Amino acid sequence: SMSVASYNVLAPFDEQMAAYGAFASHVAWYDNVSDPFGRAPCVLAYNRELKKRIGVGGWDGGYEDNRIFNNGLSDEAGAGANVGFAAKVSGAPSAAEVEKLDSYITQTLYGVKPGLPFGASLQCVEGDAAAEEPSCGPASVVGPTADGIMASMFWVPIGWPTAKGQHKMPGY
Repeated sequence: SMSVASYNVLAPFDEQMAAYGAFASHVAWYDNVSDPFGRAPCVLAYNRELKKRIGVGGWDGGYEDNRIFNNGLSDEAGAGANVGFAAKVSGAPSAAEVEKLDSYITQTLYGVKPGLPFGASLQCVEGDAAAEEPSCGPASVVGPTADGIMASMFWVPIGWPTAKGQHKMPGY
């Protein structure tokens, strides 16, 4: 009889970390600040088979995935790329990667971008400033945010009440 054993020998951990950092900060990095959803700068999810970033059109080096949660920066699929990059930078930082992570945090995660339609941004203006410059819609519709960040970039109120009679994303 005959048996086949397949295996893959991985490079040492520090080499793997360096390779992931280079991939996230160069290949999957998205810096088109004219993105209509205000996602740049960030690390976008990546389709290895197609060798394209997920969630941007072909004109911008990517493709639109028909599973909407893969196209944004929130929820599990969208946030994972940036959380992974942050973990890499935390454990094995390089100056260029720290700079890119800082730009993601200050410009995309916490930076309020004016002119975006309701529901198309991770950022929310809260407190007294929200009365002058609302960015996430009325609190009665949106509900509370976590530290000024909406739960989902692509969630838009649908108009019918939830089981509890609320017109907003359940649990938020």
